[in-house]
Parts: sequence; C-alpha cells; structure tokens
Amino acid sequence: MKRLTFISFMVCLVFQGCKISDVRPEHSAALSKNEDKLKSICSKVETTYGGYEKWKKTGAVTVRGYDEWPTFHWRLIANPWKDKKTSFSFTWAPNTDNSRITLLDGKKTGMQYGLQYWATYQKKKDKIVFKRNKKMWFHLPTIEYFLEFPFRIREAEIVRYAGTRKVNNLAYEMLFFTWKSEEPNKAMDQYLVYVNPETYRIDYLELTVRDQAKWAYATVTYGHFVRKNGFLFPGDIRFFFQNKLPGKTLGHHISLSEIQVHQRFDRNTLIPDSTMRRSKF
Repeated sequence: MKRLTFISFMVCLVFQGCKISDVRPEHSAALSKNEDKLKSICSKVETTYGGYEKWKKTGAVTVRGYDEWPTFHWRLIANPWKDKKTSFSFTWAPNTDNSRITLLDGKKTGMQYGLQYWATYQKKKDKIVFKRNKKMWFHLPTIEYFLEFPFRIREAEIVRYAGTRKVNNLAYEMLFFTWKSEEPNKAMDQYLVYVNPETYRIDYLELTVRDQAKWAYATVTYGHFVRKNGFLFPGDIRFFFQNKLPGKTLGHHISLSEIQVHQRFDRNTLIPDSTMRRSKF
C-alpha cells in the first residue's frame, strides 16, 4: 500500500514539474510598492520579535526539541534523519548560517552535524570529518532561517505589500518578498508573509523551495510563541508541502521544548576549521 501511494505521489510530481511554483497572490497586479506602509509593518514586526539591532549582537541561540516527519512520502523524500521522530539540540550564531545539531536519540544518537561557511562536517566521538552532505547543507541553514525568519527576510531585494486576506476571521496584512525579479524565476525563492494585525507576529508563510525543485512550494504555520531574553520565538513550526494555506497534509513538524539565548558566546566553537569554506551558490 505504501509503495502504491508513493508511486501515485511521484506521478503527480512529474506533472507538477512542468510548472515553476509561484506564491504571489492570484491578483499579482495588486502588489504595491507603498514604502510607508511596508516600512511601518516591517518595523512593527521586528520590534515585536525583539528588535534587529539587539538580535544581530546576540552571540548564539540553542534550542532543544524534536523534529518529526509524519507523512510517509515526505519522510522518504526529505527526512535527513533515520527516524520518523528525532530529538535534537541545535545551536546557531544569528545571521551567519554557522550552526551545529546534535541528535539526542534514535539510530544516530550522539552524532553531530555542522555547517560553517557553507562547508558541512560531522562529529562523533570527538572526531570531526569535513565531507559534503547535501541534506545537512540544506537542512541546517533552513532550520536556522525559519527560527530567525523575521530578521533574515530583511535580506530580500524585492519587498511588496500584497493587501489583506482573511484567515480565521482575521484580516492579515500580507507582504511579498523575493530576489532578482518580481516574477517567479528558477534561482530565487518567494515568500508570502501573513502578519497578524493585532500582534504583529508572523503566523503563516507561503513559500517556494527552489533548492529542492522549481515546482516545490509549502505553507508554514507558526505557533506556541515564547519570549526569551526579550526575543520572540515560535515553539511550534509546521510545514505543509505542496499545500496552500491553510494546509492539509502535515509533512514536517518542529516542536521546541527549550530555548536559550547566549548573549556572550565564542562563535569559534561553531567553526572547527576556519580554512574549510564552500560557495553557497
């Protein structure tokens, strides 16, 4: 039965593969360059999450929780671990893409994987080995990106106001972010951000996943927000692949049980060999 389900799923992907994903609102002509409105909303969002100036001075952040892949076909295609559900500890230096994850249970208990300057490595029993690992090259910076998304998305070259949309009877302010061109392109991702007008938290995202496939897209939901050292973090992140909002089939779930902000942290501990570097693109 699982094999039949997977084959049917792959057939669907073949047909989808002919079209590049695009998460712009249906009426893309409504995208606006209203700079005053954009500046106001973005400023309120960053303030809600603790402030960018303070964030960029933070030494590091460590989170503990579990990483779960509940759906069979997405677990088969995208899960970087050997287990359906894996407990982990993840430390990263904000705005750097230098990070390290330690697996706390399962078939690879104690294994560490790291990323420094886009070079991947693994560590077990105090031995560090640099080797290319495509899954870690994608997953480690992705975990970091979604945890610090309100601050990282400011890197986008193109920002547009996309109007409002009602979700659960609340009219969300929508912002569109991308790079290179407003129209979809094969190289750069798009993000449609849903800003809660009452709290200025980001509750939902619709996005493309160009690193995986030109047709790939997903919906992300944020919940169980927790404030630590003045910063707001989501304690629950859910990914619905090939689903538009509100999302139907849960493909990936990250749940955090512990968050620690290190104001003083030696970032060199996340760089075991400064000579090892790799190009991001």
